[in-house]
Amino acid sequence: MNELMQKLYEAGWKFPEEIISNISEYDKNFILMEFTGKRTYDYYIKRLDLLGFNGMNYVLDAACGMGQWSLALAKNNKFVEGIDINLNRITMAQILSKENNIVNCRFINDSIEKLPYDSEVFDGIFCYGSFMFVNMPKTLLEFNRVLKKNGKLYLNANSYGWYLHLLLDLGLKKGNLNLINSAIKILLRTIIGRNNNIIVRKNWLKNIIENAGFEINSIDVEGMINNHGYFVESAYPSHFYGMKSILEVLAIKR
Repeated sequence: MNELMQKLYEAGWKFPEEIISNISEYDKNFILMEFTGKRTYDYYIKRLDLLGFNGMNYVLDAACGMGQWSLALAKNNKFVEGIDINLNRITMAQILSKENNIVNCRFINDSIEKLPYDSEVFDGIFCYGSFMFVNMPKTLLEFNRVLKKNGKLYLNANSYGWYLHLLLDLGLKKGNLNLINSAIKILLRTIIGRNNNIIVRKNWLKNIIENAGFEINSIDVEGMINNHGYFVESAYPSHFYGMKSILEVLAIKR
């Protein structure tokens, strides 16, 4: 068993070894970040429990990636739909669902900006790690359309601290030119007002969510909302260089 497979096993995930052997270094790094270390299968389930994402009939994991949150959502909800625009990620999610004996999940390759579902069908929508890369106001209207009245929405988005971390810690300290270039471009575009809100500001995020017909229950740095007296640490620090890293929101459809 190679080192990555050992880490996945220790974190409670079942991955086919032949798949791991044949994926790109980019995808291996993604798996290392999202499926190992603090991000065990139990970690995801605990986070979802504290956010109140359990006991629902029908849940959407929007921009589900490789399905790490979908598989955890399937533990305590009746049925989960995972959707992502990246076909390779959807294929991996389907493989992982089968490998981990998860039968109450389905994955499709499509955009969350125009969801292929009927109106008012979902009890909850969970959107982790990708919301800032789509047209956010448009996507929120789609979330509102497919959610039932009083349906629950969770989403998160990167703020300034994350990109400082990307530039200074992951880029400059490790000599990763691609990350350095990406972070500089995003930060500069923010300064001149052309970043399409990839770097999300709290008040702006609050306004577009409310304008789309949602009532916000909580908005805070990741890992701090709705923890019922318990603290499940985020996989990422809440602040970098004194600035918020990742904002998360819990809201309901009015």
